[in-house]
Amino acid sequence: MKEREYLKELGKKITDSSVRKEIVNEYEAHIEDCKAALMESGMTEVEAEEEAVRQMGDPQEAGEAMDKIYHKVFDSNMFLWMLALGCVPIVCVCISYLIARDPNAFFMVVE
Repeated sequence: MKEREYLKELGKKITDSSVRKEIVNEYEAHIEDCKAALMESGMTEVEAEEEAVRQMGDPQEAGEAMDKIYHKVFDSNMFLWMLALGCVPIVCVCISYLIARDPNAFFMVVE
């Protein structure tokens, strides 16, 4: 597997876009370092790249592991939805109370 393919597969498994690029860049740096060391030991560039990528392991497993480590603990969109949904029962109770107190306050009486 080529380095670009590996990094692409790795990135697909990382759901948090705010850390995806940083993780992929870190893996890319590790592959480049490994590739350079292998080339110094006598491998060709193509052989060194393939070996460096092989040593990194399965990109899907690595991506899933990184996703578990770096997933968002606090999702602001989910928080806002929960806050809005939590307010609905409170508003309903308040409206019910006001209607029970004075039914004519909310409904126009036409005579």
